[in-house]
Amino acid sequence: PPPPPPPPPPPLTLEEDQRAAVVKEWLFVLDPTTPYTHTEARNRCLGVGADLPPLSVKESTEALKTLCGLHGKRCWFGSQPQQGSLCPLYGVPPRGGTVASCTSKAYAVCAVKLPRQPTDKQVAAVLEQELPERLGQQALQHLTQQLVQTTPGRRLLG
Repeated sequence: PPPPPPPPPPPLTLEEDQRAAVVKEWLFVLDPTTPYTHTEARNRCLGVGADLPPLSVKESTEALKTLCGLHGKRCWFGSQPQQGSLCPLYGVPPRGGTVASCTSKAYAVCAVKLPRQPTDKQVAAVLEQELPERLGQQALQHLTQQLVQTTPGRRLLG
């Protein structure tokens, strides 16, 4: 008989290694594997049908604080450079939002807007179809499990 499949990886805990967050109608996914320049981070997100968290959406700040700031990671947000060669960067609290040279390295958080009042099934479909393996399949599976275990329509954050 074929050998048994390897055991599943241990589930991630949201406090220790959170890589995905749903805030209201937005899904935010952190790619913790590699720091990118602002352009590289944006292209990474655009390549999976998402974008960097928008500056104009207050949910972005909440997600960036949870995914990046509380874990000491600097993360890009906003689609365009500000003030010439400076790009918006979410840093470590208490500073939060700041700017840095667009060619410096920071982590990518990709944001995608979910359907209005998303159901667990719709969130799972976005996770499976629009975001690739490299954005942390373990984290996406964990998020899906969290959504399945909660009541329909309940948000993880916000």
